[in-house]
Order: sequence, then structure tokens, then C-alpha cells
Amino acid sequence: MEITSGGTEGPRLDGELASRDTNVYGLVLGDHSPEELARTFARAGWRARKSSRDEYEVEHTWAQLRFFSDGDGAAVFAGTVEPADLTRLTGTFTSLGLSVRIDET
Repeated sequence: MEITSGGTEGPRLDGELASRDTNVYGLVLGDHSPEELARTFARAGWRARKSSRDEYEVEHTWAQLRFFSDGDGAAVFAGTVEPADLTRLTGTFTSLGLSVRIDET
């Protein structure tokens, strides 16, 4: 599956959430590229798009995440999630076979 800047089919972030500041940050444990993570979320029904040369964005009605690599090559993310859905976000990563450390602001 190729993910372009035009994006894949899938749900868009709800309007009210789109106007909020970034409120969640995290680290994906293991050896995963931002592109691989975007593909994984896209296969699970999320909308995904390539947002820059090395960054990918995924979104659903209740969350939007941007995956990128930190200076050491680890996959990290930043985004917006409905605060009440933070547990749902953790569960989504788990259901996709991914382990994460999540920080919220």
C-alpha cells in the first residue's frame, strides 16, 4: 500500500478537535518506521497521508497522530486526541500489536 500526500480513504478528525492544540505525545516501542505505522493504521480503517518527506499522519474522528523519527531513529508521535479517549488510543495501539509510551499534556 502506497501512502501519498493525497491520503487514503478513511474518517476525518471531527471539526472541534481539529482546532485544538497537540495534547498527546508518545514513543512506539520496537523497530517501526513512520511509514510502516501509517500503513498499519490505514489497514485498520484510519485515514493516512504522507505529510512530509519522512512524516506520516493518521486520523480518525476522535484522534489525529503524526508519526516521525526522533534523532536516534525511534518512531515517535504527536497529535490530538479527545482527552476522554486516551485509553481508547492506548487500546488501539495494543490491538494493532504495538507497544507505546504515551504522555499527555
